[in-house]
Amino acid sequence: DVEPDVEPDVEPDVEPDVEPDVEPDVADEASTDASDVPVDPWDVVVNVEHGTTTTPVNLASIPRTVFGTDEGVLLSDVVDVAVVEEERWPNTYDPIGNDGFDPLVERLENDRGQLPVYGELALGYLYWDADELRVNWDASLGFPGSLRVRGMDGGTIRLMAMSATEVLGRGGGARALVDLATLTTVNVVDPRHPEDGEQPMVPLTSVLTAATVTGADALVYKLYGADGYTNADDNLMPYANLTHGYIKPADRGVVLEDGFDSTVRSWHIRDTVVILGLTP
Repeated sequence: DVEPDVEPDVEPDVEPDVEPDVEPDVADEASTDASDVPVDPWDVVVNVEHGTTTTPVNLASIPRTVFGTDEGVLLSDVVDVAVVEEERWPNTYDPIGNDGFDPLVERLENDRGQLPVYGELALGYLYWDADELRVNWDASLGFPGSLRVRGMDGGTIRLMAMSATEVLGRGGGARALVDLATLTTVNVVDPRHPEDGEQPMVPLTSVLTAATVTGADALVYKLYGADGYTNADDNLMPYANLTHGYIKPADRGVVLEDGFDSTVRSWHIRDTVVILGLTP
C-alpha cells in the first residue's frame, strides 16, 4: 500500500497581521471638542431699528451691570452703540421679541406715549431668565408687564419718532404724548426776545392737563430738550413757576414770564420733548 502523492499541508501565503499605517492619536491644537468650549451667553445680537437703518448690536461687547440678583446690559448702552447722541431723545422705544411680539401693537393699542423715552432706558436692562433673554425695568417707572418682552436675542428695539409738535408729559403716575398743535394757544411775548412781539404759545399747565397728570401742584419739574439738555437736579422747576411758563408749538421752545425764570440756569429749554413731574 502506497499513499498517493499529495501536497503537504502548507499554510497559504498571507500577509502577516500588521496594523495599517495611521497617525498616532495626537490632540489637534487647532480644534477642541465643542462640549469643552465655554459658551458666552451674551454673544447674541439685538437689532436697533432707527428709521430705515437697522444696526445689529452684539451684547458681548457691552459692559454688564448687576441689578439685584440679575446681571444685565442697560438698554441705553445698547441704543448708544447704534444711535448718535443728538438723535436719541425725540423718540419713544418699542422692544420687539424674536417671535414678532410687539407690545405697542398687541397690548398698548398703538399708544406710543406708553413706551419709554431715552432717559428711561437707563432704568431698563436685558438679562437672562433661564434660557430667555428678556427686558426688565426699575419698578419706579410703573411699566406694564407687556414691556418685559421675552426673546430679545435676535429681537429688536425700534425707535418711534415723535412728531415735531409732540411732547411727552409724565407725572403723578400718568404719562402721555401730547400734540401741541391740538391745544389752545395764548399770545405771549418772550421776555428774552421782545422784538419778536406776541407769539402763540401753549401754557405748560395745559400740557400737564392733556397728559392727565394728577397732583401737578405737588411736583417739581425737569424738562428735556431733543438734544438731551435738561435742567439739573438741583435746579428743578417749582409748580408755582411752571404756571407762568409756556411752550411754542412752532419749535417746542419753553418760555417763562419775566421774573419767573431760574436765577441759577435758565429753564428756557429749546425743542422740549419731555416734561417730567417729580416728587420733591
